[in-house]
Order: sequence, then structure tokens, then C-alpha cells
Amino acid sequence: PLDMVRVIASNGKVPQLESLGGGQYRFTMPEANVEIRATFQRKNSGPSWAAAPEDGSTGNPRRTKDVMPTQSPTLDAPQTDASQQLFRDVPMSHWAAGEINWANQMGYMNGTAGRFNPDGTISHQQLWMVLARLTGSNPANMEEARRWAVQGGFADGSAPTGAVKRHQLVTALYRCARLTGRTARVPASLSGFADSRTVPAVAREAFTWALSRGVVNTDAEGRIKPNEKLTRAQFAVILYSYSHTV
Repeated sequence: PLDMVRVIASNGKVPQLESLGGGQYRFTMPEANVEIRATFQRKNSGPSWAAAPEDGSTGNPRRTKDVMPTQSPTLDAPQTDASQQLFRDVPMSHWAAGEINWANQMGYMNGTAGRFNPDGTISHQQLWMVLARLTGSNPANMEEARRWAVQGGFADGSAPTGAVKRHQLVTALYRCARLTGRTARVPASLSGFADSRTVPAVAREAFTWALSRGVVNTDAEGRIKPNEKLTRAQFAVILYSYSHTV
């Protein structure tokens, strides 16, 4: 059965879909090119892997061949108006509303019962699933994603439900970029950042690259917070930045 229909406009806006029933939808064509993507569920398949964590589900991911797109770095985060608010706990005034909306429209992250839980954390097993998709793989479930991460050297497979830290995501994205030939070593230093000494040795090169490419940024005090646990909102923002700058 039909699981989700996504309409992606080249101007970054997200057209609002109106269900007509019977698996039929319509939308107002924007003043831009659009791409329509549909995903389908297998019979008896569970909910999406990226459901908000309150439901405790580790069901199957969406069965799709879509890979994280590489788009122009000059594009702004997708914008929506108040009538297109997707989640009750993410008003359009939320600092990450555009990126959260993009991640949902692309099928990378979803909510539960109309809520996104933007301040919740992202687990390692959810990260493994995203990384696999970033590199063109399509694991059928969390166990396959864990096996992929171990075999690819992204993780040792432990603590699948543990929260992902900022340096762990940055290091993983750096490896993804290198595997796909979209990065090069950056001759720069982290010494100018307020908390540079707290960056683990294994993540220093990755952080240098991520900061130079705009994948991550500092806070108002110039800190990069490598050991901070990522929220779902922060995860969506970094995924968006990676997609549009790498």
C-alpha cells in the first residue's frame, strides 16, 4: 500500500498535499519545477525507523532507493507558511522548522501522533540507517543497518539505543564524504575555537573539515561542543547542511 507521497519543489518550498481518498492527492503547482516521490509499505511492515522516540519502535525503514541529494550550497533551508505546519510541537517560528520539514519530506525523519519531539535524541541505530542511505545502501531493518555500520568501519555495533554525540555524527559524515569522493583533506587548525581541546583525537580532522565546509557551526561563544548529545532538531539541520554543502 501507498505509505507516503512527497512533493519537492526546486525553490525549496513544500507544496501542501490534499488527500482525495483512495490513494489520490492534489496540490497547487508552485512557480518552480517539482519532483514527486512515493514510498510504499510491504504488508505487515512496521512503522518508519525514524519515528519520534516516544513510541519505542524499531520497525522497518521505508523501502526506497532515494539517496541523500547533493544540491546547490546557495539554496536556503526550505520554508513553509503557518498553514503547512507539519508537527504540533514544531511551530513555523521554531529555529529548525525548515530543516525538520525537509527531513520529513525526504523521508529521513518522521513524527509520532503528529509530534516530532525536536528536543529528543537520535540513537546510534537510527544514525546507522541514515549513513547507509547516504552511501547508497538500503538496509531492510535495524539489524542490517548495524551490520552495515560494523563492516564499513563506522561503528563497533555496540550501544544501538545510545544517544549520538556531535563528534560521532561529524566523524561519520566525514567518512561518508570520503567514501563517495566528495571531500579532501583540509589544512586548517581547530586551535582558534574555544573548546577545541575537548575534541577527541579521532575526530579532529573530521571537525576541521566539517567547520570549513559549513556542515556544522559554532555557537555564539565560538564553541563547537563536540561531546554534546544531538537533538533531533540539530540532527535534521546538520543533515540538511551536509546535503547542500558537500
